[in-house]
Amino acid sequence: MSIYILFIVAPFAVSGWFQNLMPVIPTTVVFMVVTFLYFALYFLKVKKLTITVFEKNTILLFVIPILLSFLGVFVALFFENNSDYSQYVSGDFTGRMFLIILNVTILLGLLSISTNWSEREIINLIKKYYYGLLIFIIIGVWQFFHFNIGVPFLNIETRNYIHSVQGGGSFLENRLTSLANEPSFLAPLAIDFMIIAFIVSKRPVKMMLLGLFVLIFSYSGGGYLNLIIIAPIFLLGFLKYKGYKLKRKHYAILAMMFLVITIISIYYSGQLVRLFHPVLGRLDTIFDIEESARMFMFVMPFIWVMSNSFLNALVGYGPSSYNYLQLTEYLPSGMPVHATSNNFFADTVYELGYFGFVCYVLIFCRFMIKSFKNLYNNKYYLISLVLSVHLVASSIYRADFMQPRFWIILFIIMMLFRAGERSRTLTSKSISKIR
Repeated sequence: MSIYILFIVAPFAVSGWFQNLMPVIPTTVVFMVVTFLYFALYFLKVKKLTITVFEKNTILLFVIPILLSFLGVFVALFFENNSDYSQYVSGDFTGRMFLIILNVTILLGLLSISTNWSEREIINLIKKYYYGLLIFIIIGVWQFFHFNIGVPFLNIETRNYIHSVQGGGSFLENRLTSLANEPSFLAPLAIDFMIIAFIVSKRPVKMMLLGLFVLIFSYSGGGYLNLIIIAPIFLLGFLKYKGYKLKRKHYAILAMMFLVITIISIYYSGQLVRLFHPVLGRLDTIFDIEESARMFMFVMPFIWVMSNSFLNALVGYGPSSYNYLQLTEYLPSGMPVHATSNNFFADTVYELGYFGFVCYVLIFCRFMIKSFKNLYNNKYYLISLVLSVHLVASSIYRADFMQPRFWIILFIIMMLFRAGERSRTLTSKSISKIR
């Protein structure tokens, strides 16, 4: 029961309203602790892990850089003699290690108890996460009608206003956030919903379009980039999944479709500019680190991590040490940098060094390579490929790797690998019997 509840509430980790329902401790962390205790008792009883070699290596690639970063913590703590860094170690470091232990234990527990699960049992658990996402999507649509025609809405505070854009002319005066604190928190959930619908829904195309509607009016630049990245990957993956070989006529059809879309876009350019104004209006400064705080905090950690010793550049300054930068580094505007860069890779390179950065990139590469190699006529590997690319793309604008959502997506991908392997084995046996 605690596992099901955690999967349902996982998306709500991005909602300040939900996280503050419990005193002192964030609500989702309470559910994580309960699930952790369940698995702790489970491991005390069975006294063994039941995971595949691929899964074990994936978890080792995640954990080893964290353990090695302790060397960086030791060097920075005892040789730099920095009171600000000591403040980080006594606070943020301990909290991050607590979350790491929770998340890794829960993932190991999920992989172990699901070893002999049927496809139906796996899908049933994934559905629980899907239902949590569905709540966000429905509330997002409700919020759209609130902004458009004044339908009464929930009394919650989110960053739904449009900012960093010169001039007006937007289709909506506000951005969709649903229950999330801001649009960039909602965007990955909307895309999670669109992809997972193809696993669990009887009407996946309708659900995908519903998620796309919410994503478009979230006006999240990161969400748009995310979609642009996964769309061609899905198309190429689908072609290989179906075993299609592109011929000249297929290229001609694709060229014609591109031409038609271009003509329509030019004809309705005024309406499209108005629709996407909140995103287009930010493009002139988004890649300028002097003007864009987000870009500054993405680029500079790759330099800051090398500012002291070679060992720190290699293994970083410890889990959650990006928080320490709030005390030492400043944006071009003169304000302190934020607690996170909102970029998984930038946070990782400072906290775990270039070794951790390479290890985490390798995790994603292994997921994508394994999926792509086994795509042909196997829907599980197709969805795992799209989810893997999506996890990479969403990590460009969200550093949510200590929230349940990140770990649930990892679990779903590895479950799809298991289901895909079983499907391939059954297909091979069927072919052997025919022969």
